[in-house]
Amino acid sequence: MSRDIRNISEKGFLQFAQEAEASALSDTFWRVTLPQNLETTSVNSPAFNTFLAAQDYLKSSSILMKGTMISDLITISGDVHHIFPKAYLKKNGVDSKGRYNQVANYTYLDTQVNKAISDDAPCITNRFEPMTMQNILRYNRRYDNLLIRTKSNRMIRK
Repeated sequence: MSRDIRNISEKGFLQFAQEAEASALSDTFWRVTLPQNLETTSVNSPAFNTFLAAQDYLKSSSILMKGTMISDLITISGDVHHIFPKAYLKKNGVDSKGRYNQVANYTYLDTQVNKAISDDAPCITNRFEPMTMQNILRYNRRYDNLLIRTKSNRMIRK
């Protein structure tokens, strides 16, 4: 802490902040560190909560509920549910609890929508206009490299 204060005094806050950001948020952070930090089952993990905060800040829509903002689901009525249901993943060879319960497979949903999905894989892309889907994918692009590989080597994107 005292080192940081000394560096701020010497360099000025702006330069100090830019250097700290460049050091902490490198390409390695986005490609390796963050995905590794999301390989957790804890909805209280800092990485997952930061992701939710970013979705709120960017005014992201729910990936499974057309026209519903993530912020509304978090603050009003939503619960954390699996994007790809456990039963579906188990049926397709993902049988490790640590894999199907990863936070990368979680989203906020209304309970009724979760029940409608049941044990089937949600057909996400058919629910949205192309531009809406592009925006959702752009806001969620940090999950692009988080894939679940089934035993048959098919890839399931979250």
